[in-house]
Amino acid sequence: MFGNTLVRIAAVAGLIWLGAASQTGAQQSTQAAAATPATASSGRPSTIQLKQNALKQQQAALAREATEVSRCLSISSQTQVLRDPEGNINQVPEIDLVNCARRLAALRRQQARLARSAQQLAQDAQAQANFVQRELEEARRQARLRAFSNTNP
Repeated sequence: MFGNTLVRIAAVAGLIWLGAASQTGAQQSTQAAAATPATASSGRPSTIQLKQNALKQQQAALAREATEVSRCLSISSQTQVLRDPEGNINQVPEIDLVNCARRLAALRRQQARLARSAQQLAQDAQAQANFVQRELEEARRQARLRAFSNTNP
């Protein structure tokens, strides 16, 4: 009985952690969206945008799975004793709770992996934005030099 309580507490704490981690991942992906190129778009999505979309889809799938796990935990944590025809206690709800806790742990690992990917993508986007900004500044400098050399013989 005490072990079930610990598993339930751990499962609920895990769901809370998973919700907080998905919000952190969402904040990181919005930070990555802030690093936009300084030049006009060619009409095609950049590789950064494609990766962002893939991460968003993975995060949405993870959120759906988290909802499924929370439903599993709520169903499995209901206090009901099931008995088979011989009168033995059926262990299925307890086993379901353990399986849900394992699935929750797997979702935590997957969320951590997605958060790392989002962070790396944000760094890549920032590096690309810095590169484009330097290229734009260099082009402006060259244009000023050409304009200056054309006005002075």
